[in-house]
Amino acid sequence: MEFRPLTLDDAAAAYQATATALLLPSFTPAQLERRLEAWSNGHSWGAFDRGRLVGHARALDLETTVPGGVRLPTAGVTSVGVLPTHTRRGVLRSMLAGLLEDARRRGAVLASLRASEATIYGRFGFGVAGMCATYELAGGSRLRPGARPVTHTVRLLEPQEVRAAIPALHEEVATGHVGAVGRPAHWWDNSLGEFDDPGRSLTRWVAVSVDEHGRTDGYVDVALDDHRPSPGVARVRRLVIGDLFAGSDGAYRALWRHVLEVDLVASVIAPRRPVDERLRWLLEDPRAMRTVQVIDEQWLRLLDVDAALAARRYAAVGASVVVEVRDEQLPANAGCFRIGPDHAARSTDPVDVRLDVTELGALYLGGVRAADLAATGRLEERRAGAAAALDALLAVGAAPWCGSFF
Repeated sequence: MEFRPLTLDDAAAAYQATATALLLPSFTPAQLERRLEAWSNGHSWGAFDRGRLVGHARALDLETTVPGGVRLPTAGVTSVGVLPTHTRRGVLRSMLAGLLEDARRRGAVLASLRASEATIYGRFGFGVAGMCATYELAGGSRLRPGARPVTHTVRLLEPQEVRAAIPALHEEVATGHVGAVGRPAHWWDNSLGEFDDPGRSLTRWVAVSVDEHGRTDGYVDVALDDHRPSPGVARVRRLVIGDLFAGSDGAYRALWRHVLEVDLVASVIAPRRPVDERLRWLLEDPRAMRTVQVIDEQWLRLLDVDAALAARRYAAVGASVVVEVRDEQLPANAGCFRIGPDHAARSTDPVDVRLDVTELGALYLGGVRAADLAATGRLEERRAGAAAALDALLAVGAAPWCGSFF
């Protein structure tokens, strides 16, 4: 077996191998062409068996917002797959080792991925740092009478306006949330490409919120899912939310009111939303909002523990905690770190908590409690109360949430 970085000459084989490994249809020529055009926006490693490419893993150059607002260079791991003839032979481990070591050399502090299966990536140092939920709202749901008035207006964008307006608006209103990632240009090429065809009939629209001063501070991307469950049965129309990002409470209320007031739909589906979505408390009937699924969203790995711990902000409460980190794959990360209200740095003081880099990745954004990991044997508490003290230092307001799938 040979493991090496891939070039553009390898790209077509890499994408087709990934599709086969993930049980997806083969890429059409048009789909493959779009991916080849975006090849230079990432870094790929491949596995070869006697010259044939049998595995692929790719990292996009992204930035993740961490507590305190700093945006850290992130390897967005995607398109990971090994042909079924070569699984369980260490191929994935070797590919990811090369990919992550290369990302660290290029300056990535974090690695982030969305897992196809929840049992794979923990052994490579990735921990579940954030969850997301899918909600279904009954058609005709309304905001609660007496709620704060909606002062923003909502404007539908013309198709030719979407590409010019939305990427910059997303950068402004979406990337401040802990766990969010910025979206590179090729992301928008794929996401908004259908708006580029002026003659195409769209069952999708984008609306923006405008405040009382004329400033645009949020948007929603909505698609109509119109289908007939079976012959002779009436058509069912529902709205599916792609993006909904708001830069203010007023924008949030206005955008949701716009969605809920669309007539002739049976329901609204909102996938991959925050687990602490506050819409429920704005509704006249909170039971009209049903949680369909809660699932892991972002898996996080610290590639440079020193830089990651130094970059994020900690709550100005309680005493410091000394944490011992283990990392078999990236030994430079291993060591003891004192985390305090004003800083985090290496330390030679007695250890309060011992944990693997996988658990540190889960804790890093503040969405997972150290006390829960201690109670379930995922970390070792060497000093009584240390896990609770660590939770106080790592605490954030809203739950970590990305809202971008890759």
